[in-house]
Amino acid sequence: MSQTNIQESKLKVLLNQLGHYFAGLNYSYGLRVAVGVGIAWFIAFRLQTDKPYWSIMTVIIVSLPMQSMLVEKFLARLIGTLVGAFVVTLLATVALDDQWLFTIYMAFWLSICAYLASIKSSMVTYCFALCGYTSAILGFALSISPSSYMVFQITQARILEILIGLVTAFFVSMLWPSHLERIIVKQKLRLQRSNVKRLYQSLLTADFDPLKFNKVYEKTLLGLMDFRDLIYQEFLSVSTEREDNQMIYHYTYRLMRAMSGVLVLQSIKQDLLKSDQLAVTEYLNQLNQWFATAGITEEKLKRKPKAPDALLKTAKGAEFVTKLDEKFTEFYQTRLDQPIDEDLYMPDRNIHYSDRKEALINSGRTFISILFGMFFWMETQWDMGYILLILIGIICTLGATYPMITKLLTITFALTLLLTIPISFMLKFGLLIQATSIVPAMMIILPLYFIASLIRASSMLGFLIGYGFLLASSFLIGFSNPMSFDINAFLNQTFALLVALGIILLIFNIIRPTSNERKMVRFQQDIMQQFSQLANHVSLQAIKNYEALLTSAVQQAKVIPDIQEKSRFLAHCFLTVVILKEQLKLQNAGIEWIIPDNLIIAIKEERIDEALLIVNKLEEKAPQEEQLTYWILRCALTSFNQFLEGMD
Repeated sequence: MSQTNIQESKLKVLLNQLGHYFAGLNYSYGLRVAVGVGIAWFIAFRLQTDKPYWSIMTVIIVSLPMQSMLVEKFLARLIGTLVGAFVVTLLATVALDDQWLFTIYMAFWLSICAYLASIKSSMVTYCFALCGYTSAILGFALSISPSSYMVFQITQARILEILIGLVTAFFVSMLWPSHLERIIVKQKLRLQRSNVKRLYQSLLTADFDPLKFNKVYEKTLLGLMDFRDLIYQEFLSVSTEREDNQMIYHYTYRLMRAMSGVLVLQSIKQDLLKSDQLAVTEYLNQLNQWFATAGITEEKLKRKPKAPDALLKTAKGAEFVTKLDEKFTEFYQTRLDQPIDEDLYMPDRNIHYSDRKEALINSGRTFISILFGMFFWMETQWDMGYILLILIGIICTLGATYPMITKLLTITFALTLLLTIPISFMLKFGLLIQATSIVPAMMIILPLYFIASLIRASSMLGFLIGYGFLLASSFLIGFSNPMSFDINAFLNQTFALLVALGIILLIFNIIRPTSNERKMVRFQQDIMQQFSQLANHVSLQAIKNYEALLTSAVQQAKVIPDIQEKSRFLAHCFLTVVILKEQLKLQNAGIEWIIPDNLIIAIKEERIDEALLIVNKLEEKAPQEEQLTYWILRCALTSFNQFLEGMD
């Protein structure tokens, strides 16, 4: 191939990649942000508010790529704004004459906000994060003007500016339906079913690597959880029909039910392959070929290959075939138009796993950071010191809701220093200073904010670049009314932003967030403690609540990278559910099966070899009706042990 052809080929590849990149951008979101910022800016100017940039920042914070997410955030922010304003007014009437006392009260209140933002469900989390955000904006601005008149003036001005941004973002998104959302939902719906189908195909492959199977299962489960949350938020979107969402939501849980016992089947398969490899392998190969064919549900289930007699003549083989048949029926009967199944279990969303230790760390860090910022302000007698406290309060309370916050802050600091500050300076003193009215100023700013919004919605790095630029530039440019072009004020705001980020980074490196490894160990210990309390006291509702707790814990673990401790935690979740469900199964059959304390302790302490010995001894002495239960437990423990050994 000639050099010219090689270059043309590379150019085509590059153009294709660029085409895919630009085709995947969320232009609807970019336009919503740009239009929302423009309208909020215009209304704030017309109403003569002195700091319209709070309206602009509110639009940026509340506007989200998915329209459905906006309604939840809007309600949380509205409640957070009103509660924050009420508490700050209350604190101001008590202690505004004493700056240090007022700051201590504010630090304590923001610490409570940070704690609750770290420990509650997503809606409540965002509500308290934004409550702290509003409190910081109002409270520390009041501290420089300690009078009852200024309390009223500043409070009503800031609330008005925030409400302008809230209402604007809400109505722009509601009146501008995001049809891209429905396309994304349909694409992800097909992807989820394909992923579950691939999991089944892996199960039906005799020599499929068990460790790889665990990873496929984990990825499929987390993907379904993400999709479930997306559909849950879609109930709040005007771009979708509620009835359609209801069907997809139930369909997602049916898919989760279809894969719920697959790990147990994998462990049983591994055990049967040791005792009757030929019959099991032959049957799995026939099933795999049948599973790959197309067909209508009823017709396809009728022509499912029959299990060989060699497999059915043993109780263990028959149990394996029965469980496989149940899974196939569940999978093929999972349809969008399927009537609501009363037996379909959906975890209670009011049951949440709370990492209280991490919440206390966030709370203490917030308190110390604010006092440190106050000390810096008082010692330097800096005129703009109150802005420093506002920024610290905002970063601490909002930061409590983000994973890997130290890394995010470090990247944000670097991007602010190298990108946002220079661009904001050029925009303000190079272009905006020449604008004679708000219209030409908008023509300069809004296209840039449109581009930044596209970048924000493109990837994780894009989120840091785009979101950081949108927020920091609106603060640094300072869309005041009228616009001010004081270089000293710009330098003061720049210094306040950098010092605030620097102080937070310093405190975050002194009072560090728990490492991902230790956090997952803590998750595992908490879950095993719950399992210990529930074992031998099972009921259908208790297991449902336990699964809801596991679902919440797994949901929180999603943001943690793939590390050994995370996989270990997920393996413990699987093992405990298997044990509890087998105990409930026997209980429903009228058989009382008591799990020995030494077995529970051995599992908690990961002494699996010892746990296997205990199970083997119990299996030898167990009556006939309990034999299969011990065998299933032994299979699960063996797979669990192989998994742990494979990680070492």
